[in-house]
Amino acid sequence: MNTIALPISWPRVPMARPPAAWPGWHWVLLLILSLTQLPSWASSPAVPAQGQAFVLRSSTMAGQAVDLSAMKGRVVLLYYWHTGCAVCLDKMPELRANAAGWQSQAFSLVIVQTDRRMEDAQRYWQSVAQAQVGGKGPVKMPMVLWRGAAGHVDSLTREPAHWPLSVLLDRDGKVAASWEGRIPAEAWDRIAELLP
Repeated sequence: MNTIALPISWPRVPMARPPAAWPGWHWVLLLILSLTQLPSWASSPAVPAQGQAFVLRSSTMAGQAVDLSAMKGRVVLLYYWHTGCAVCLDKMPELRANAAGWQSQAFSLVIVQTDRRMEDAQRYWQSVAQAQVGGKGPVKMPMVLWRGAAGHVDSLTREPAHWPLSVLLDRDGKVAASWEGRIPAEAWDRIAELLP
């Protein structure tokens, strides 16, 4: 097979010189190499270490003040999520059903909405309330807080890498376990172990 080489002339484009204030290429390379170290901070836990106290002061979506320290003596599952999270939405009915089964125990489910707009969270909970009324009658709704509320304080050190974030607190308000992503089935076994 014969190949024919055609003369191609590329147009010459004048190269712009970088301003004198631009750093040399070695500085750019150093910056790129330093940015590769950023994931090390992201792999740090989003919650305090196991056995450490967890602080949460906020208000419900209805505006009622909540202080986690008032729940001492109860096992608490904090569930951080947002309505844009498909996994969170998929697991929410299961989470509410499991929590409803523990209503007679010293257990509280506290849902912390992380939506940027409170209206998005309110719309979701209104649809849940309407669906429950159409079913077997009203079911006790979990406590729902909005992380964007004025005065909200919690012990999270960063947003989780995977939503939702679940934090299990023992009866002293200390972190017993935490999970990023789907809540594993063994989480409910862990709750049972912590109950009196």
